[in-house]
Amino acid sequence: MKRRLRYDKIFICISVIFLLTLICIYGYRLIHFYKLERSEVNTPTVVENKNFYDVLISKVSNEKDDVISAKDNNFKLDNSTNEYYFYGKVSNNYVYYSGRYFRILGIDKDKNIKLITEDVQTSLSYGDEYNFSDSLINKWLNLGGKNEGIFYYSLEDTDKYLTNTYTCKDIVNDIKKTTCKKLENSNLISTISAYEYVRALANDSYLNNNSYYWTSTNSTDSAYYVFDKGGITTSNDRDILGIRPVITLKGNTIVSGDGSKENPYTFENKTINTLYDASVGEYLTYSNNTYRIIEKDKNVMKIAMEGYIEEDNNIVKKVFNTKNNIFNINSKNNIGYYLNNTFYESLENKDYLKKGYFYIGSFKTDDYSYKLTFENKINTYVGLYQVGELFINDYEENFTLNGLSDNMDNTIFVIDKDKKIYGDNITSKYKIRPVLYLDSNLKILKGTGKKDNKYEIGKW
Repeated sequence: MKRRLRYDKIFICISVIFLLTLICIYGYRLIHFYKLERSEVNTPTVVENKNFYDVLISKVSNEKDDVISAKDNNFKLDNSTNEYYFYGKVSNNYVYYSGRYFRILGIDKDKNIKLITEDVQTSLSYGDEYNFSDSLINKWLNLGGKNEGIFYYSLEDTDKYLTNTYTCKDIVNDIKKTTCKKLENSNLISTISAYEYVRALANDSYLNNNSYYWTSTNSTDSAYYVFDKGGITTSNDRDILGIRPVITLKGNTIVSGDGSKENPYTFENKTINTLYDASVGEYLTYSNNTYRIIEKDKNVMKIAMEGYIEEDNNIVKKVFNTKNNIFNINSKNNIGYYLNNTFYESLENKDYLKKGYFYIGSFKTDDYSYKLTFENKINTYVGLYQVGELFINDYEENFTLNGLSDNMDNTIFVIDKDKKIYGDNITSKYKIRPVLYLDSNLKILKGTGKKDNKYEIGKW
């Protein structure tokens, strides 16, 4: 009897050990394969120093007889243009360049990478000619005559990284029948065509950012633009709408990153010592506020406040003037006086500041060309945005420097609640987003220039 009890105990011990062993083995396998699966789903492949074209084309697993089998269901070939393109709700096509985010549109027929800015960069009237090549937009984007190429000059190392951009030149009279049979690449910078926008699935795509912006496409008597709901329509008046520039990155550029917004594809190698080394679009801290660089020069850096002037934790609202729409720093009833006295006196480290030109030219009612703003100027410490400057659309309901002439000197242009530009009375109250000039030789103490890691500046 005792021997039988002993055998029973041995059997029970062996059984327990066996069961524990099975639990450990299968538990380990369960955890291992769960982690592996989660890793494959949630962890993008990080690219380190690889040719950009090779990185993107690797998303296509097979190319034979024009039949494409894509690893990435949102990336495929357009046989009519011989371009690969992203479409739908894409989240792995971010690029960070020249102080701002871009989205990859696709690969052009020359194996170069086409990008569009993530956000609207400014707002402009299209101009009298409904032909993109002759438009004010094209002049603002590309090098040309006086006061042209404003966007071009905001980019870093264009000769090193960029090549000409293909623009679809087809005339479209029915948005349901967009085509792209005629491609031209005579300019470095362009805007997205209606064909590309529709091809990407329009309002159901990553290109729908709830803003108004022009396309490069026109009908016989109007130009197409995207509106805030993501639809596309035409305008034949003097609407001042957003611009999302399109550039083309050389396909052999060496990149790193995984294309997510947290870790976008990057390729710049910069040494940052002084403020002049920073890029337009990057962020810094000055006098306890965040500012964004909107223009750079060897002597001064033009910066705009992120947000609005506050006093006692309340946003300040003021009228522009009580008499006319001219920015004046000597009249106490003018917003220019407030900015260069009350606000100026509230700033710390005034020795960091420089005087600079603020362009205050007015628009004629028959010509909304941004170039008119340059016809009059004032030299002072603090101003406002002028129509046509970068990142003017970042915040809503604030003043610009520019008004209307032609017996309409009671009207000033403002950024409205939709971040569009339109005229309003000079005695209407708006928020104030100041613009300043800083010494370009200020030292960068730390930071990367991104909004969540702003530059901190100081003296040598």
